[in-house]
Amino acid sequence: MDGKPRRRPRPDRGEFLTQTIPAAFWSGGLVYHLWFLVELFISVLALCLTYPLLVALHRRMAERAPGLARWLADPPDWLPPLLLSLVMMGVLGFDNISDWLVTPLVPTNSTAVSIVVSAGFFAVGVLIAHWPGGAARYAKASWGVALTYLVCFAIHIGMVGVEKPMPVRFLDEALRAVAAWSAFRFVLGLTQSFFSAESRRVRTLSQASYTIYLLHHLVVMAAGFALLAVTAPPLLEFAAITAVGLFVPLAVHHGLVRRSPTLRFLMNGVPPGEAKKRSTPVRGRETMARRTG
Repeated sequence: MDGKPRRRPRPDRGEFLTQTIPAAFWSGGLVYHLWFLVELFISVLALCLTYPLLVALHRRMAERAPGLARWLADPPDWLPPLLLSLVMMGVLGFDNISDWLVTPLVPTNSTAVSIVVSAGFFAVGVLIAHWPGGAARYAKASWGVALTYLVCFAIHIGMVGVEKPMPVRFLDEALRAVAAWSAFRFVLGLTQSFFSAESRRVRTLSQASYTIYLLHHLVVMAAGFALLAVTAPPLLEFAAITAVGLFVPLAVHHGLVRRSPTLRFLMNGVPPGEAKKRSTPVRGRETMARRTG
């Protein structure tokens, strides 16, 4: 023990390719942190397939129950957490129906239950986007919202590992849903408080947000593998990976994605024609600002 930091052993390349990668594939480890993309894709696909039916149902509701249709078009603020609670409580007992419902779907680590929960949260998000005011309507960085989150989260953590009867399990899932909703409101409120003002920095980050969302995992994984052969303090490695995970996708977006209509469509969902419409007025305003500045 000479006190010198020991270099991590380099992983054997052959073993990595023949054992580590196959094992990660069958266990879902290759996409362990990409579960959100897998379940997001399934949710979007389900929405696309059911959208015509949902539109038809909404039209029929507007004809036969106009009051209910108007209420759903602008519901009270307690409806989103109630819907999320119903989603969380609705999957209880699935493990007693069949093991297949809680078995990961190779090569992912998602299960039928996790997909249902993600799809439920996705559906509530779609509803919020269609309601007056959108997500900003629920943004609130207040002590009350923060306290609600802390209380629900603390109670939930306190019940982890405890044998719970079904009524308590229902309560636990409802608390998780309310905690998630409160965290969403608080974080969104903070971002609106500190980043709502128009600035070049905020605009640069917001334009690249979805590209960062899609690419950061690959960059983080690559940086993590690169640091396996380096001996450095964990906090320094964390800071380096965080910086690389942010700035590399940011550079990719502004260097490649923004310049290619095809990449903008694939990465950000902006149709090529729409991309031109969005970019032209911006350039016009910037030119006018330079002329009048």
